[in-house]
Amino acid sequence: MNLIKNTIYALLLLSLSVLVACQDDDEAVPEGSIVGSWRLNNGEFTFDSLNPRDYFSQIFSQADLMPTDSQLDQTVALFEQSLEGVFDDGTIFEFQEGGSFVLRESGSTGNGTWEIRNDDQLIINSGASPLSFTITNLTSSELRLLLEEDDTIDFSDIGLSDAEPVTIGVTFIFNKQ
Repeated sequence: MNLIKNTIYALLLLSLSVLVACQDDDEAVPEGSIVGSWRLNNGEFTFDSLNPRDYFSQIFSQADLMPTDSQLDQTVALFEQSLEGVFDDGTIFEFQEGGSFVLRESGSTGNGTWEIRNDDQLIINSGASPLSFTITNLTSSELRLLLEEDDTIDFSDIGLSDAEPVTIGVTFIFNKQ
C-alpha cells in the first residue's frame, strides 16, 4: 500500500514538473514585465467595436445604400490610405522601473510616468491630462494597448444625420526590443 502511495506521489510530481517545463514562452507575463523598450509596429482601428469594413457596411445599410464588395473595399482602402505612416514611424516607449518612461519618436524625446491599475489599465502621464489605455495583450514579445474615445462622424453626405455617435478604438501594437 505504501509503495502505491509513493508511486502515485512520484507520478504527480513528475507530471507537474513536465507541465511547468512545457509552458509556452508567449503566455501572459506579470505586470512588471512592461518594463523595457517597446517599438510601435502597427495599429488597428475599430468603430463601435467593429472592424472598418463591417462598420462602413453598417453605415451604408442605415442610409439604404447597398455598395458592392468592390465599393466597400475601396472605402476601406481610402480609410487605410489616410492612415499611412501613423503606426510605422519607429515610436519607442522605454518603460522604466519605478514608473517613469522615455518616449522616442520622429527625432524627439519626451518623458513621463506610468502605472498599471486593475491589471489591465495602463495610465500614462506626460502632460496636462493622463491617457488611460486598456492592455489587451501583454506577453514577453508583444504589447497591445487599446485607446477608446466617444466621438461623432458626419455622414450627412450619404443621407444620415449630421453627426453619428461612434466609439473609436485604436489598438497600438508594440514589439519588445
